[in-house]
Amino acid sequence: MASAGLARRFLSVGLLLVILSPAAYVAWQFRDMPHLGYRWDDSIYWVCAKSLAEGNGYRILSLPEQPYQTKYPPLFPWLLSLVWRFRPDFPKNLPWAMLLVWLMLPVYLLLARRLFSELGFGWGYGWILCALLALNPWVVLNSLGLMSEVLFSCLALVSLILAAHAGKPNSGLWRALLAGSVAGAAYLTKSSGLALLFLAACYWFRRQRKQAVLFAVGMLPALVSWTLWAKTHQISTTDLNLLYYTDYIRFHLLSFSWGDVPLLIWKNLTSIFVSIGGLHLMGVATSFWGESFRAVVAVASIVGLVGLFKRVGMFPYGWFLVAHLLLLLAFHVLPGDPHERHMFPVLAIMLAGLSLAVCQTVRGLGKLLRASGVGQLALGGLLSAGLGCLAWVFVLSNSWFLYHLPTSLATTRESLAEIRAAGAWISRNTPADAQVLWEYRDVIGYFYSSRKGRSMFIPPKLHYHNDREGTFRLMASLVDFMRAYHLRYLVVQRYEVTGTSLDREGLRYARKIVATSPELRVAFRVGRTTVYALK
Repeated sequence: MASAGLARRFLSVGLLLVILSPAAYVAWQFRDMPHLGYRWDDSIYWVCAKSLAEGNGYRILSLPEQPYQTKYPPLFPWLLSLVWRFRPDFPKNLPWAMLLVWLMLPVYLLLARRLFSELGFGWGYGWILCALLALNPWVVLNSLGLMSEVLFSCLALVSLILAAHAGKPNSGLWRALLAGSVAGAAYLTKSSGLALLFLAACYWFRRQRKQAVLFAVGMLPALVSWTLWAKTHQISTTDLNLLYYTDYIRFHLLSFSWGDVPLLIWKNLTSIFVSIGGLHLMGVATSFWGESFRAVVAVASIVGLVGLFKRVGMFPYGWFLVAHLLLLLAFHVLPGDPHERHMFPVLAIMLAGLSLAVCQTVRGLGKLLRASGVGQLALGGLLSAGLGCLAWVFVLSNSWFLYHLPTSLATTRESLAEIRAAGAWISRNTPADAQVLWEYRDVIGYFYSSRKGRSMFIPPKLHYHNDREGTFRLMASLVDFMRAYHLRYLVVQRYEVTGTSLDREGLRYARKIVATSPELRVAFRVGRTTVYALK
């Protein structure tokens, strides 16, 4: 028995290395991180990490005001600051940052494997699901950039697994305390970790009062300390642009009125529903058929989750899923920031539900196809064709991603080379106190030009109301925006930009405004990147 257990461990290690190999290959090819800044949040984490490493406090060094960062909790930037302390020379330290983030991926997969075991899936079945996770486009993407999703998911899974064991009879109470402490670390990584606090209420209603108190005792110090620090270090302003950088909640509250709440929730609800399918079908076009495929996968996932939680119970994984999705209902997203990214922490749970639905469907089809009735055979054949079509779409989606990602990252390298050239020109030809407006690459521009600046963001209310005219009016006031913020230069790239608050049509309109403005003159141009000076 001991030798069989040892052989299984060696086999598990081998399987882990095999399923990690595609993500490892892509990470190695792009270890210089030419894509840094395309998610925008990643560059903010990176510049805040630099500030921490240099002893300047938790600040956004790239902004002229250099405010404290009170929007994102500090744990992930603090980890990145270790790279800055070890290798302070940018951009040579980026491969080390890539290594730090990528090493969280095998930890995530091992924790997901444990999750699948906790949910009742067998050893082989669990590894099949882990292989699907390792090839999932969202998993690969989040392992390549300086985003907090993988770290947060690891901490959330550890907390959930500990909480599940703490809720069992005769379990040590220390597990509830430890689960709460890890949940606190998750909250210090992403504010959405607040959903984990709901587990304390779950313990309470399960009449496990000691576990409820201990879980809360473990989590509340992190929650209270970060909240108090953020409140005491927040910049006093109603400026939406500055609040976008520093305060997610105040930016949200100033962007929406109570009358917008029904529309906000409805649009979020429909987006979340389709995004459940989008977690598995990233490469499917956003057409009618693409949305339909996502909707079918979403329905299958929900049906599978209902069956799964009937079998294993809602606590703690089901209740965390519900709490996490309820948080997402209340807050906005922008066109370049899809709900799939925010649903990443529950991806493994969603995959478990989807796989269960698929298995049940396959078993049902087997019974239909073995039946003697013509009607049953016809129905079985029709359903088999539909399932085969979905499977083919799934394969195409992941194949498209594996093919498209290296091409996309190679394009970012070309874009980055032009940003560096533009930054070098700005550094040589502008005063040290000159401020620059960058097209969603303000932090990267700061690193290469040593000039502070900002980006211009579109209020999310315009997106939720589909207010194209309002968006275009705002873009037409770009020169006024530059004058109001004392921005003397503007850098525009004619590349496809992701992670922005504008869709493609909005970007085209903004670039047209810039190109035709009589108050802007071309000061420098390299490739598809232009530096404009304000007259």
